[in-house]
Amino acid sequence: MAPSVSIVMATYNRAPVLRLALETVRRQTFIDWEALVIGDGCTDGSGEIVAGMGDSRFRWHNLPHNSGSQAVPNNLGLELARGEWIAYLGHDDLWFPWHLRALVDAIEAQDADFAHALVALFGEAGLYACWGGLVPGTSYAEHSIAPSTWLYRRGLTAEVGGWADPATLDMPVDFHLSRRIALAGARFAYQPRLSVLKFPSTTFTKPYRNEDPLPQATYLREMMLDSAALERRVLQEIANYLARVAHGWALPITRAFLAGGGSPESVERYQAERRLGRERRGLDQSAPVDAGRAAEIRTLAPDVVTAGMPRCVTEDREMVLSVLCAGATPETFVLIDGMPLASTVISPALVRAALPSVISSHPGTKSVILLNRVGASAPAELVVRAGAALDEQRTAPSILSGSNDC
Repeated sequence: MAPSVSIVMATYNRAPVLRLALETVRRQTFIDWEALVIGDGCTDGSGEIVAGMGDSRFRWHNLPHNSGSQAVPNNLGLELARGEWIAYLGHDDLWFPWHLRALVDAIEAQDADFAHALVALFGEAGLYACWGGLVPGTSYAEHSIAPSTWLYRRGLTAEVGGWADPATLDMPVDFHLSRRIALAGARFAYQPRLSVLKFPSTTFTKPYRNEDPLPQATYLREMMLDSAALERRVLQEIANYLARVAHGWALPITRAFLAGGGSPESVERYQAERRLGRERRGLDQSAPVDAGRAAEIRTLAPDVVTAGMPRCVTEDREMVLSVLCAGATPETFVLIDGMPLASTVISPALVRAALPSVISSHPGTKSVILLNRVGASAPAELVVRAGAALDEQRTAPSILSGSNDC
């Protein structure tokens, strides 16, 4: 029986890294696949690496001569593919275990012909970029997507002619193919969960020497121990990277402030900009704040906070936080330590919210605040004790309600 997904992997004399990439294929939670590993004239024993996987879903083919591009081995992979869907994985890259499953789900949910995922790119100095969805105002005909993130209907390449000869192009061969697919009217879907770690060989010094320590090995080891923890770590690196890059726009502005040196002229220029900004936002014409309305929220201060919970707390039983108050309105909701909770206003005197396990299972003092469109209440303190018992500190004794059994 033909598999659902055919994975095409072009490779050339990178056996040590190829083994790591293949391991991430074998660990996919979506298992209905075949992997066509196409050597571009390999002479380093890559075929033995594929055979050593001990999995009949991996198939090895080696071209008699090196073509110098992924286009030729990829086209052979397409000829040999039996699956309805085509995925690619570069021999330097790694997939998270959920990669194929998430792309298949995205295609089904969005009725798409082509899906791609969020990818983090690493060089010798570590993370240096991330690629994802469309830039606002652009189309997929001008959006470069790393092939290791692709999953598309196999017929698309037959419709547009497969991978082109790179010697005839004025752009990268992979972008040329995805652009032609987009111009042919394919429906694209973006899967926003991080699922690919890419290590472009162009960002490493002579990677084909295969002598230097392999950064992929470190990431694969972390992935095998706790893939979700690795995902969180890389996402944090991405966030830090984006913060540095995106905040760069402010540097010319701050340097202009400093260049003024606090002179009367620079003060006047800045104040003129402030006045113009206030006028543009309509602040100078806004009505004064109604003191009565501003005071209304203070009547929402939590007077009594209770937690109803099962006698036996299990993972699938959420604790319910009840907040007794006065004057709650339909748009009132609950924050605990700044985290908005899924809450329901039962009456003007009672608001209930589901207490997530991340709160109920971590002892310590928490801050409970009620919020609506007028403002925020004064906080009430809530103490989470070991064993998920909660006490409200503004009343004595503590109130624990609920008698549900497991």
